[in-house]
Amino acid sequence: MAVISVPTIPAKSYSLSLNRADQPLQFMNGSVVIIAPAIAFWSVRVPFKVLQETNAKAWAAALAQLSKLSNTFYFAVPDYSGPRNGYAGADPLVNGAGQLGTTLAVDGVTISTTILLPGDYIEVGGEFKIVTNTVTSNVSGQASINFEPALRTAPATDSTVDIQSPVITMRLAQSLMTLDVEILSLYNMALEAVEHY
Repeated sequence: MAVISVPTIPAKSYSLSLNRADQPLQFMNGSVVIIAPAIAFWSVRVPFKVLQETNAKAWAAALAQLSKLSNTFYFAVPDYSGPRNGYAGADPLVNGAGQLGTTLAVDGVTISTTILLPGDYIEVGGEFKIVTNTVTSNVSGQASINFEPALRTAPATDSTVDIQSPVITMRLAQSLMTLDVEILSLYNMALEAVEHY
């Protein structure tokens, strides 16, 4: 397995999805129980802007390598540039070992400050998450971040929570590379990938 460096993504648009394995189980009496295994992963579809041959060839080389599904790449959400409230202080640090679930205690941030807003993204221990609460630090620079989906692995104490440039480790959705080329050497491409873990 190798991590492939990909060129800048020339996104025309994108579709980012959080996929879960939840299933409703309906009984004869009409009651419903939701079966909710702890499986959740991200997927993305990015149609590219039409590319000229030079830029398309660099992407073709990357996609050829990524068609081997054991190879991965780092995907940064195209229109995300850090916390929406403009926080530019230190990234939070994990405050305590063994944390799992959808809440993470952190410290090391600017005191008494709003750090993140709902809808911001974070990356911790190689896992990409979407924030679900307003995160405000206390007078000691500690805070609690709520997010989805739940952590798969407990991050190490004092590991960094990347709030400025989080990425998703992904692989192609299929072991296939396709180039659609118009007569004038204009390339139509799209990236379809799922989270790799």
